[in-house]
Amino acid sequence: MTNAELKQAFLSDVPVRHNGIEYPCIYEINYRKKGGHVNVTAGLLDRNGNCIVYAPVEKVEVVTDGI
Repeated sequence: MTNAELKQAFLSDVPVRHNGIEYPCIYEINYRKKGGHVNVTAGLLDRNGNCIVYAPVEKVEVVTDGI
């Protein structure tokens, strides 16, 4: 997922998938500096709304099944 796709999915509240698990939406986007690079992670809200799973954006995709 590119930064533009990440931002669009975040603002649209669309379901996303990471490691085969579907999440209702991207809850937050995090930027962290590490070793001179910027790591971008997506905070994915679980189905119960009880926890956030942090995933590298390269491994997050918008769910398009059944749309």
